[in-house]
Amino acid sequence: MIEILIFGFILFFGIFFGIFFVKNAKSRGLSFGGVKDRKYELITEDVITNNGERLFRIRAIKDFGDVIAGDVGGYIGGEENLSHLGECFVYDKAKVYQRAKVYNDAKIKDSAEVYNQAKVFDKACVKGEALIYGKAEISGEAVVLEEASIFGDAVVRNSCRIYGKAMIYENAKLLGDTRVYMDAEVFGDAHCAYGARIFGDAKVGGKAKIENRTILEGKVLE
Repeated sequence: MIEILIFGFILFFGIFFGIFFVKNAKSRGLSFGGVKDRKYELITEDVITNNGERLFRIRAIKDFGDVIAGDVGGYIGGEENLSHLGECFVYDKAKVYQRAKVYNDAKIKDSAEVYNQAKVFDKACVKGEALIYGKAEISGEAVVLEEASIFGDAVVRNSCRIYGKAMIYENAKLLGDTRVYMDAEVFGDAHCAYGARIFGDAKVGGKAKIENRTILEGKVLE
């Protein structure tokens, strides 16, 4: 009798926590559901090593967004890197690995890489040879392309565009429709928003605030 009660107790809490875990994962745009939730598969015959990480190429198993069932995508370390929910996908030769996560409707294209604990979500797009790493977050409808790098604890949101060889790092935050390009750098606790344009050799750091369509070219603010 005691064994039956113990078994029932374990079964009840196992089901309870299982349901809670799945619901919580889905609320964050991640899927740990069964086969019915899956939208892509790992191609175990197409494996590469990148920065010491074993990566699998992916293939769509159903239509979603601009992806058609059978389309071959880029590379990921495992299904924990790319959600089965939404229209997010890793295309071309792009790579997502380590503890990085791509979810919602985000797109990683071309030869871009997302790794460490970086997150790309909402409708953000990373392409070209862009690198997103550290604990950086790219969200909203932000686009990072060409050879731009976002790392550290940097945050890029809304409709920002980061391109050229621009670098955003440390605790920098970019909001609104800010543009950072060419060889510009934004770092420290800098905050850029509301149409700021930062380009050339400009360097914005410290606790600087650049907003209201301010245009900076080859200047340093700290």
